Amino acid sequence: MKTLTLTAVALATAVSSFALAQEQWHSGSARVIDGDTIAINGHTVRLKGIDAPELKQTCSLTEAKKYDCGRYARQTLIELINGYPVACEAATKDKYGRWLGRCGTSKTADLGAAMVRMGWALAFIKYEDTYVRLEQQAKADRAGLWSGTFDKPWDWRRDHPVK
Repeated sequence: MKTLTLTAVALATAVSSFALAQEQWHSGSARVIDGDTIAINGHTVRLKGIDAPELKQTCSLTEAKKYDCGRYARQTLIELINGYPVACEAATKDKYGRWLGRCGTSKTADLGAAMVRMGWALAFIKYEDTYVRLEQQAKADRAGLWSGTFDKPWDWRRDHPVK
């Protein structure tokens, strides 16, 4: 019986170690690149499950009043982090070599969720639906981007390719 128990414990430990080896943890002081991307200790991390306006993207409050919604999204992420250390768990990289991860601080457990809830990012449903309810609530509350009109970030990128 003891041999079987020790073997089971050894197997569980090996499986656990393998799972941990597949994940990457990045933590420390973060530099905000845009509304859904940060840099920590030389690693670029894209917040998984969200898509925020691009830095050069503009949105409209009214037909005549445009604003730099991409910069507002970036500023919101800066304010959420507020100088706190950021910890991210990431398991994969995207086609640009950025880690895809869930990140948080001691004040904001899930930065992606906060960005969607505040209306400065959308649920990136092309890849997952984790934040759909938060987006629906932000839309109902007319929060952030939802206070006017905007192109979804993926549509804006399609119409404004990098040259």
